[in-house]
Amino acid sequence: FAPRISPDRFAAAFTAAERAGLYRQERHGGHLAATLDVRYGRLRVASVALASARRPRNVTVRLGNRTRPVRDWSYRDGRILVTLAAEVVVGRGEALRVTVNG
Repeated sequence: FAPRISPDRFAAAFTAAERAGLYRQERHGGHLAATLDVRYGRLRVASVALASARRPRNVTVRLGNRTRPVRDWSYRDGRILVTLAAEVVVGRGEALRVTVNG
């Protein structure tokens, strides 16, 4: 995700085959919080790519109240690629939150 309109406080619907939801992000300083909120269906997630002007110091991923292990993350050309240790399934009414601190 790399919103260009109001990237500091952004929200938009996302759709894919048999799933839909809301993507939100907030940025301030070196902090970026991105949330995938599934409203319909289920979403399988193995990695997430986000735009960032800074190289992060740490990255955390949460599904609901549980932290999910991150296998690796990389930063290149203003893009952070976060790869989870194991694929997760985000169900209807659940949210996956990626927090980046830089």
